[in-house]
Amino acid sequence: MNTHHEAFCSPRPENASLKLVAASATFAVSLKLGQTVWAGDDHHHKRDLNIIEVFVTFDDNAYGGVDTITINGEDLDFGRSPTVTLGRFPAPLEVLNATDTEIVVACPTTITGTTCPSGGFLLSVSTGRGKRKNDEWDLSIGAVGPQGEPGPAGEQGPSGNLVLIGQCPVGEFVTGFDASGFVCSGGGIGVAASRDFPVPQV
Repeated sequence: MNTHHEAFCSPRPENASLKLVAASATFAVSLKLGQTVWAGDDHHHKRDLNIIEVFVTFDDNAYGGVDTITINGEDLDFGRSPTVTLGRFPAPLEVLNATDTEIVVACPTTITGTTCPSGGFLLSVSTGRGKRKNDEWDLSIGAVGPQGEPGPAGEQGPSGNLVLIGQCPVGEFVTGFDASGFVCSGGGIGVAASRDFPVPQV
């Protein structure tokens, strides 16, 4: 007894290849977008908290007359809210204002009030763990020191041009000059004599 089996194959829809292409395109786009996001995240993590400048303002009227320390830099907001310490003062300084390029803190509170003490201090800014979220600055605070020793005398400059303005008696001409003016050929002194020593043009 022979058994006859017939296999029926459904015809492939005409749009099957289009669906396959569309699916491949969708996957490619998703992969590309994923790569873009990853690249963006990698670039984001390359930020570095960087202090560029630090200065002290005594009796800062913008903050109620207290002494303040202003920190200018880059990516100062990289991470959590900044923590600023000064030297061996145990407590972090009070942050009065903070942006990505500037942090303003109040000077340490001492028995004499919120004042910046004189001396040299290591100022530290931290927005988290890791080297990229921390930076330091050697800060010197204090009055102006004593005047230094006078420097050496400079070299003598080039001679200037001598200009004589005046008039000799009629018939005479200038033959020289002295402290009182210029000497005329007849031995007289020129009238209305003056001398000028302009700086030579380089």
